[in-house]
Amino acid sequence: MPPCPFDSLIDSYEAALPVLPTVRRSLFAKGANGKSMRARWRWVMTAKHERGERKGERLATTADEGKAWFTRYFEYVADSDFLSGKNGKFQSCDLGWLVTAANFEKVLSGKYHHEQREVAHA
Repeated sequence: MPPCPFDSLIDSYEAALPVLPTVRRSLFAKGANGKSMRARWRWVMTAKHERGERKGERLATTADEGKAWFTRYFEYVADSDFLSGKNGKFQSCDLGWLVTAANFEKVLSGKYHHEQREVAHA
């Protein structure tokens, strides 16, 4: 499995969500958030699609596919008025929050979107 490409994932997060807090790159990878990011990376690289025409296939098999999956994830987060702070009701969302296991699961479950939309048919 390719190592977690922290800088590329942070770049994708900051491009899709410029309104959310920026990341202190020098601290992120070595702290608790880095551990969470590595765990989510491993999940993306090993999990399989659960439904749709790609059911049973892995979400990503290469680093580029993994990075593309995270780009779609951050774009999905940006579609949420709540998570992106557009509705003014939630101000604590940042990259660390988005990659924590429980929050990652809630986002992928569509909890923060008015319309249920899947990320990459996970």
